[in-house]
Amino acid sequence: MSRLIVAIPSQDPTGLAAARSEHFGRAPYFVVAETAAGGLISVRTIENPTGKDSPHALVTKALAGAGVTDVLVTGIGSGMRGKLGAAGVRIWHDGSSATVRESLEAFVSGSLDPLGDDETHHHHGGHAFN
Repeated sequence: MSRLIVAIPSQDPTGLAAARSEHFGRAPYFVVAETAAGGLISVRTIENPTGKDSPHALVTKALAGAGVTDVLVTGIGSGMRGKLGAAGVRIWHDGSSATVRESLEAFVSGSLDPLGDDETHHHHGGHAFN
């Protein structure tokens, strides 16, 4: 595995120990982990730049600015998926990990699959997404 920078949505700023957030764009934080050759190089936490408002462009810009190459999600809205895809960020589905550490370990071990269309949330009203 080459050098990758992975973002995982989290409920709190405690890094690898944090509980994963199930709603990518509305996650309070993103844990950003740099990996190479299957090993962990660094971990940092960044705050969601929009809090709960989640304009797609701001979240995408923050993650791209952090050099993110991959994101690990339970599910994601179609608008956010499109923005990340256009930025060249790969999206992986993890429907079972409880913590950021578990999700990252699943990714590094190669046990996650690319996000399928059935894991994309299609929002119809009720959300104000850009």
